[in-house]
Amino acid sequence: MLIHTIRHNPVLRNRPMKAPRLSPPEVNPLVHPTDRRQARDALTSSASLLAKTQSMTHLGNWAWAMRDNTMTWSDEVYRIFGLAPQQTPATYGGFLDHIHPQHRPQVIQSMQQALSDTQHDYRSEHWVTRPDGSIRIVVEQGEIIRDAVGQPLRMEGTIQDVTDTRQVEQELFHYKERFKNVFRFSCLGIVIVTLDGYLFESNAALRTFLGYGKTELHGMHILDLTHPDDQEATAQRLTDLRTRKVMSKTIERRFLHKDGHIVWGKTFISVMRDAEETPTFLFAMIQDITEKRMLQQALSHIQEEVEIRERQRLASTIHDGAIQLLQVMLLRTKSVLEGMRRGQPVPLEMMESTCQGMTNAIEQLRDLSTDLHPSFLEQMTLAEVVRWKCEKLATQSAIVVHVTAEEELGTLDNKIKRNAYFIIQEAVTNAIKHAQCTQIEVLLRKTSDAILCLHIADNGQGFAWETAQKERKGIGLALIEERAARIHGTVHFFSAPHKGTTLVVRIALND
Repeated sequence: MLIHTIRHNPVLRNRPMKAPRLSPPEVNPLVHPTDRRQARDALTSSASLLAKTQSMTHLGNWAWAMRDNTMTWSDEVYRIFGLAPQQTPATYGGFLDHIHPQHRPQVIQSMQQALSDTQHDYRSEHWVTRPDGSIRIVVEQGEIIRDAVGQPLRMEGTIQDVTDTRQVEQELFHYKERFKNVFRFSCLGIVIVTLDGYLFESNAALRTFLGYGKTELHGMHILDLTHPDDQEATAQRLTDLRTRKVMSKTIERRFLHKDGHIVWGKTFISVMRDAEETPTFLFAMIQDITEKRMLQQALSHIQEEVEIRERQRLASTIHDGAIQLLQVMLLRTKSVLEGMRRGQPVPLEMMESTCQGMTNAIEQLRDLSTDLHPSFLEQMTLAEVVRWKCEKLATQSAIVVHVTAEEELGTLDNKIKRNAYFIIQEAVTNAIKHAQCTQIEVLLRKTSDAILCLHIADNGQGFAWETAQKERKGIGLALIEERAARIHGTVHFFSAPHKGTTLVVRIALND
């Protein structure tokens, strides 16, 4: 305040300044010693509190007397520089020595600019280097006290270590950038929704999924995009999230595309909360599963068709085989009984033929039962049962069926063994019936990465796979695909007219 008065008082402005005469402090006889002790204790307590505050906030203070170029640093300034309090004298040169060489010219320039510009004080953010080589980020601020003619007399300021703050800010910045990139470039649709269900931010993947432009979704309600049959359930889930009945939810539901058709999305939705655990908004990620749903529906239709065809095949096999034989045997038996009632001798040849027919009917029914549920699979290896079945089919058809199986197939899961057997049986049977071949090769092997491979190849007439698909032929192939899907297998066909057909099925044994 004294300098302010000199600067603006016209009487004192031109009066020469005299240096104050210092003398030892005099003891006021009117002040009781107890009061002086209390004042001294209060001053000590304040100084201690200030030191603790500076240590806790990493904030130190300093002063620079420019005429005699002397400086004072608080203990926290020393600690910021990596020094013990009062370890070395505080000097302007020492201050500059602690500034990182990369930032030192910037600090000197800021200091000189503040000293020459009466309208601005000193402020700088820079690095300081400690004796151990570590770097700290500091913010300095200084106020310049000038004489009557504006010349700098003294600068007082603070220095604060903001390294931890800047690191947190940097991490937060990188986190925000990562979130922006995920939001912007994710192949999943991402949307931020108000607690009332209104969209206020969405990414490009979601807009593509629903067919809307960049700004069209903003302000729309989530139920406006939901299929009418799913709206009630969706509204209930939003309520559950807001009322903390659930923290997050994963659902598959139908959405309405802008042009009106239905698209399917697997949606993960959760409620975001602030530091006080108050719900703030809803965050959802949506995966387009429309194609998956369409494939599931197509597979369901194929399975239904396969089951119908399989029932028809079984009915035809029983009707044309065992039932026909049994009917013939029944007629013969009735004829014999009628003759016996008339006293005619029993025709032995007819009875022997009838017994043979009944034996054939029983064998056909046994074979059919085996095809439906081959219980012997549990006692035999896959290679053994495939050889047995192929030998039987070869005998019945007079077609050469050659089976090659590696010895190191290992112990297979019963589900894998059963479905692999049915795949080979179906493939060989189809080749015998439709390929017009003379030879069939069956190969079973296990790869080093635990993949069971089934190869069935014939030298028959082959077919155009694309044509068969368009004409919806080859229900046997559909049955093979359905069997493979049950054990997470993949099916590959290789065929062309007059070049035979090769079927390859790959089954992961570790799934």
